[in-house]
Amino acid sequence: MRALFEQFEEEVRAQMREEAAGAPRDAEHESAWRNMVRELGPLGFTPEQIEEHWCKYRAHRKIQQEVIDRPEVFPGFAEVKGQEHMRRILDEGGAFLSWHFGLMRYNLEPILAELYRRQELGMNRPFVQVGSQAAVERESGLDEWVAMRQRCGIELLSSQDRMTGLKLFNHLKLGGAFTLFLDGQTGFNDDNRMIHTPFLSSTIKVRSGIFRILHRSKKPVCIVTTRYNEEYQPTITFHEPIQVFDPQAACVEVHRYFQSELIEHPEWWFAWYQHHPTVIAWHPSLEGTTPAATIQP
Repeated sequence: MRALFEQFEEEVRAQMREEAAGAPRDAEHESAWRNMVRELGPLGFTPEQIEEHWCKYRAHRKIQQEVIDRPEVFPGFAEVKGQEHMRRILDEGGAFLSWHFGLMRYNLEPILAELYRRQELGMNRPFVQVGSQAAVERESGLDEWVAMRQRCGIELLSSQDRMTGLKLFNHLKLGGAFTLFLDGQTGFNDDNRMIHTPFLSSTIKVRSGIFRILHRSKKPVCIVTTRYNEEYQPTITFHEPIQVFDPQAACVEVHRYFQSELIEHPEWWFAWYQHHPTVIAWHPSLEGTTPAATIQP
C-alpha cells in the first residue's frame, strides 16, 4: 500500500500549501491539529514533527476512505500475530477491544476467517459487532460488508440502544464474543460512572459500561492493534487476554497498550479530530494557552 499512501501524501502536501496561502481548512483536520498539539507538545514533539504527523494523518484518512469504497484495495495482512489469543476469546467468550488506529477497517478480517472455518465444521458460536448508531446505519448500506457479516452470522448492535448492555451481558454468559472500538465513546444516555485514566499528556474520561459488563460476566478482553511494517504492509496483533478483576484498573491497562502504539505513530489514529470532548484535563503546561496561539500549521 506504499504507493497509495505516497500518492495521498503528495495530495495532502499540495492542499497544505493551498491552505497556507489562504484556502479554507477542513474543520475535522483543524480539530485534529489542535488536539495533536495539545497532547504531543508536552511529550517533547517539536512543531515540525507535529506538522509532519498531521500531514501523514490526513493521508492516512484518505486510505481509510479508499478501503471502504474499494475493499479490493486491501492486500490482506502481511502478518497476523497472536492467533491463539483470538481463538481463546472465540472459545471462551469475551471482548475484542480496539481503537480507530492503523488499518482498523479490517480488524475483523482474521476473526471472520476463523468464524467461517468454524461454521464449516459446525462449531457455531454467536458473535456481535458493536458500533454507534451512525456506524450501524452506515454499515447497513455497505453491501459487501453486509454479505461478509451475514455469511458468518454476525449481529450488528448499536451501542446507543437502551437494551445493548443487557444483550451483551447475556451474550457473554452464553459464551459469545464481541468487538468494539473503545474510542467511539458512545452509549445509551450519560454514564454516571465514567472511568478517568491517564492518556498521553492528559487525563481522559472513558465510558465504564463495557468494563463493568466484562467484570460481571467474568470474561476476558483481548486488545487488537493494527499497524504497518517497514514495507507499509498492514499487520495485526491479538494481544494476550486480560481478565477484568476491576473495571478501573482494566481500563487503565488497556489504554496503556494503545498509548505505546500511538506515541510511536500518532498519524495512524483516525479519531484525533474528536478527542477533545473526552479530555478532563490537559497537561498543566497548557494552562492559560490555546492550541492556535501555541503553534500554527
